[in-house]
Amino acid sequence: EEGIEVGALGGLGLVKVIDIVADKPGHGGGKTRLAGTGRAVEEVPLLPYVAQGQTMQMMYKVIGQELESMNSNQHPQDYLNFYCLGSLELEDTSDANNQDSEKNASALSQSSRRFMIYVHSKGMIVDDDYVILGSANINQRSLDGSRDTEIAMGAYQPHHTWAEKKRYPHGQVHGYRMSLWAEHLGIVRNCFEEPHTLECVSSVNEIAEKNWKIYMSGEMKPLQGHLLKYPVKVEANGKVGPLPDCEEFPDVGVLEFLTKIDATVTVLNYATLI
Repeated sequence: EEGIEVGALGGLGLVKVIDIVADKPGHGGGKTRLAGTGRAVEEVPLLPYVAQGQTMQMMYKVIGQELESMNSNQHPQDYLNFYCLGSLELEDTSDANNQDSEKNASALSQSSRRFMIYVHSKGMIVDDDYVILGSANINQRSLDGSRDTEIAMGAYQPHHTWAEKKRYPHGQVHGYRMSLWAEHLGIVRNCFEEPHTLECVSSVNEIAEKNWKIYMSGEMKPLQGHLLKYPVKVEANGKVGPLPDCEEFPDVGVLEFLTKIDATVTVLNYATLI
């Protein structure tokens, strides 16, 4: 079986994440990629840095403006979506009487069955064609090779690329994505084979939104997989705000780029609730 070629990452940015849709003349004689068939999916830590929140708003604003300029009735979330990972630990009644009754972090975790873990690994799958894995952030600075002490690897299969197949490749990178989706979504659907379609986007969002509602409800119900909707509401014009009645993350109390940040909780940056 064909192996995967691995290369060092130098000067690699996020071009493919932005390159999600069809060509349209843009400012300065260039081209803006919009209103085609591409879709971008990104998982982010449940408590991102403020700059990441500002980037999210910028990206949705750009897409919203382009859709409006084309008189399109499509929504920015037809093209770009953000998710986070989570899990609920079902209650063990055997130690219910031993739980701390004080209102501290330990007691709150025992009550809600929600916990935080630190996730440092980074990953990116582009068009079932190319995969990046490592500890380095996926940006120019961290992948330049001359600044950070972090490391990452990039890999692809020469005979399973868009250039070779003229369609979504079905090599090991594709298999890796499908495996991750099965784990995080708790199901495998035929539309997952074509992640660029609106049918696939709608299917993933349906599961993620259902999981978020369960996660927020406080009910001890199992989630379908681990994928949760990132708790923001996106308007047709790209404006981003908190979900109704959800201006804070459960148990933590901040939604960083939408609320004021208390200095005492900034230590929670880059954590994922689970």
